[in-house]
Amino acid sequence: MDGKPVLQATYSDIISDFGEPEEIKYYDVTRDIDGGARTLLGVMCYKDIQFELFDVGAGDEDAIKNEPVMRFDITGSKYSFMGITVGMTTKEFSELYSGLELFDTGILELTTEEMEDQKEQAEQRLCAGELWSAWKSEIERRTALVFTTAQGSILSPQTVYNHYKKLAL
Repeated sequence: MDGKPVLQATYSDIISDFGEPEEIKYYDVTRDIDGGARTLLGVMCYKDIQFELFDVGAGDEDAIKNEPVMRFDITGSKYSFMGITVGMTTKEFSELYSGLELFDTGILELTTEEMEDQKEQAEQRLCAGELWSAWKSEIERRTALVFTTAQGSILSPQTVYNHYKKLAL
C-alpha cells in the first residue's frame, strides 16, 4: 500500500508504517469446526483502511499483536490498489485498464430488500455452520426445516425424529 507491504506484515510493521490506529476492534470468531480453539479477529482501523489479524489458540489481545496481517480493506479514497480506488466508476476503471473487456457493474446492484435478504441468509448460514451445506440442492435447502432449542442451538434430525415418534405413540 503506497509502496509499503501490508499482507503478512506484522502488527508492529503496520504501526511503524501507518502510525497508531484510530481503534482496534476485537471479535471472537471461535468455531467448532476449528476444534474449538479460541480464535480472535483483530481489526486495526485507520481512516480509509483497515487491517485484519487472526490469532488461533491463545485468543487474547496481546497474542494477536504477533500475528501477520491476513487481509486489508480499503474503506475510503486516501488509498488505492493498483490504481483502483473506492468509488471508481466503470468508465474510470476502463480508462485505467484500457483493452480489458468490462461489463456494467450496475446490473449487480441490489435493492435494500435484497440486501436484507442476503444479510438474513448470511446470519442463518453462520448459525447452521457445517450443516448449511448438507442439503443436496437449493430447493431442498430452501424447503428444509431446521429445529432449534430455545437458545438457538440446532437440534439434530435424529433428536427431532425421536421426540416426534414419542408424541405420535
